[in-house]
Amino acid sequence: MLIKEIPDRKGDRIVAVAPDATVAVITEILSRECIGALVVTDENGRLTGIVSERDIIEASAAHGPDVFEMPVSALMTKSLITCVGEIAL
Repeated sequence: MLIKEIPDRKGDRIVAVAPDATVAVITEILSRECIGALVVTDENGRLTGIVSERDIIEASAAHGPDVFEMPVSALMTKSLITCVGEIAL
C-alpha cells in the first residue's frame, strides 16, 4: 500500500485543532468524530503537531484530572515526519 492510497480507505477529511485548545475540548472532538488523533495547526493552517489518545492517557497518568484544563500544546507531539504519497507502507 502507498501513502497516497490511505484516503481511499479512511477518507480525506482531516480534523485539526489550535494549540491552545484544551484537552477537555479535544477529547470531545475525538469522541464525536470517532477518531484516535488530531492534527494541531497554527492560525495560518501550518502543521505544528499531532495529539493522540495515547498522549492524553500518558498526560492523565502524569497530571491526573488537571490534564483536562491543559492546552493541547503541552502534550502534543511536535517532532513530526511528513511525506508525499509515493512511499510504500
